[in-house]
Amino acid sequence: MPVSNSIAKPKRPFVKIISWIVFLQGIYITYSGLVVVISSPILLVFPHGSYLLLFFLIATSIINGPLVIALSFGLRAMRKWALYTFTVLTVLSILSFIVTIITGTVGVGGVISVINVGIIIYLLPISKKFV
Repeated sequence: MPVSNSIAKPKRPFVKIISWIVFLQGIYITYSGLVVVISSPILLVFPHGSYLLLFFLIATSIINGPLVIALSFGLRAMRKWALYTFTVLTVLSILSFIVTIITGTVGVGGVISVINVGIIIYLLPISKKFV
């Protein structure tokens, strides 16, 4: 029987589901950024805000989306870096959601924040299993 150099990881049924949820979040973030890029000529004809804000939305969505997709693969492999990164992104998501509540522009971000908090609540007790 050949000996493998890889570390045997315990199988957690919900970690695979969680990684798919995070993957879909990354797809949604990337899609949102591309929609802003496609609709930005329309927004430039009828400016209603700062161009800097528009650039910031495009840049964060197009950069953050693929990173969240990569994060989903790290969660699926139960890597500690993915757990820590996901925790930091969830805290930032909650802070962003609080700002949207204060400004009165609540959107889909609140639902994603609640889903992410639920994922963190599940992942933190099994964090010792992450390598």
